[in-house]
Amino acid sequence: MPSIVSVYNDFTQEVQTFYGETFTRQGESTGSGIIIGKTDDELLIVTNNHVVDGADHLRVLFIDQETCDAGIKGTDPSNDLAVIAVPLSSIKDTTSSQIKVATLGNSDNLKIGETAIAIGNAL
Repeated sequence: MPSIVSVYNDFTQEVQTFYGETFTRQGESTGSGIIIGKTDDELLIVTNNHVVDGADHLRVLFIDQETCDAGIKGTDPSNDLAVIAVPLSSIKDTTSSQIKVATLGNSDNLKIGETAIAIGNAL
């Protein structure tokens, strides 16, 4: 699926032990995203806010297994949504030729009982 990506969040977490000692540890979380737009200099991806929350460093894995760094454009924690961006200059031509912006539908046109499909990649 050329519009689906994996999102990797490298983060630092502060942890308190049973004895009250505090230390930090590195962690990684993953989630999925959908390519929703392209500007003159960025590829825009929508994902969940909980995927990018607390990020020290974000990476996006494309369909061809290439990764690029990403940055947070905006978040809406109450709806668990986030938009991240990958600079077009960091995407290889071979990757660009294999990905595409998703065609989004209009939920106003749905009728009760119609089939809906959720697409994602948690790994």
